[in-house]
Amino acid sequence: MRYIAFFTTLALLFGGFFNVTTANEGTVSEAVQKAIDRIKELNGQYTLTPENTIRTITFADGGNLNAGVFDLFAQQSDLDALRIAHYRELNDADVAKLTGLKKLRTLALSNGAITDAAVRTIAEAFPGLVNLDLGRNSRLTDAAAREIAKLKELETLVLLYCNLGEFGMMHIAALPKLRALDIRGNMTIGNGGMRTLAGLPALRSLQHLSPAVTDDGIRALAEAKVLDSLMIQDFSITGDSGQYIRQMERLTSLIIFRCENFDSYGVLDLAGLKLNRLTLRGLPVDDSAMAVFSELPTLRLLYLHELNVSDAGMANLAHLKNLELLDVWDIPATDKSVEVIAKLPALKTLMLRSTNVTDAGLELLLTMPNLETVTLTDNQHVTPEMIQKLRDAKKFTVLPPLPR
Repeated sequence: MRYIAFFTTLALLFGGFFNVTTANEGTVSEAVQKAIDRIKELNGQYTLTPENTIRTITFADGGNLNAGVFDLFAQQSDLDALRIAHYRELNDADVAKLTGLKKLRTLALSNGAITDAAVRTIAEAFPGLVNLDLGRNSRLTDAAAREIAKLKELETLVLLYCNLGEFGMMHIAALPKLRALDIRGNMTIGNGGMRTLAGLPALRSLQHLSPAVTDDGIRALAEAKVLDSLMIQDFSITGDSGQYIRQMERLTSLIIFRCENFDSYGVLDLAGLKLNRLTLRGLPVDDSAMAVFSELPTLRLLYLHELNVSDAGMANLAHLKNLELLDVWDIPATDKSVEVIAKLPALKTLMLRSTNVTDAGLELLLTMPNLETVTLTDNQHVTPEMIQKLRDAKKFTVLPPLPR
């Protein structure tokens, strides 16, 4: 549960990469059935077209794969989406086997060993790609970005923990339809990269992790025209960046993670944004920062992680009448905070992890009419008996479930 905010963001931005269902196998051909059996044997997933050919193949963990299975993939001429994660031996020769898949629109090859040459192959073979995930291929450089720039239909692009720099971002900026970009962990992409990416005409979602970005980078990024989702991690920004973030008037989702100098003044400058979702994690803020909630009335999802905020700051949650999800982790909140939380009229999902709440505070959860799910972990003053009492009440689901 520790990284729930992070994975929620990924689901929102790139959820199409890994949401698959098993299709009906009723009348498939012998060749297709053989392929299905092999995919199942390797712990993969698939869907079928209306004509009962294979439409999508997904391996969320490709640790069982080998080079030979790419010959099987290459035979699926109706394949629309191929997603392979964590096949560490994935190389350029494997990618070359896929070039006959002319209907491919989604390709995810993450955490492998491909080089810039493989990206050239991808760009030449699949000019109609819409979604591309090459994350955690650390051999990829700015030369790969030059090839990606040829994919003019591209809408989502993941380059997590590759080895790209600011020159590569100049190539990425040539993608007219790019809506979502994840460049976290490309540590040399700094202020110049933010200035370049701000010019992307369709960019709505950006995720980045790098200490190379300072307040000047955020000021440049504020020029982005349609950006509505932003995740910033480990930036070397101060509270001064808050005023520039507030200029991004279209923002509905904001994650600020471990920016060690982004203080309470920066958080307070977020007032007035029409955010639906906000994550504040690992920031040097105090109770005063929480006053911002009085001016964020549209918040529906709030994640407060690793903050030195007391009950006095948490009292500001009372302003959030539309809040549906609250995740409180590693914050010294006590039962006084639960008193405020229990009065939130729209709250459906509550996570209290590593707090100072007690059994007495948790009793108040039983009074909440709309609460559906409660997650309780690592709260040292909460007894197993109290957790069992909440389960027995059957007013809401209590997580994690009891061990079998």
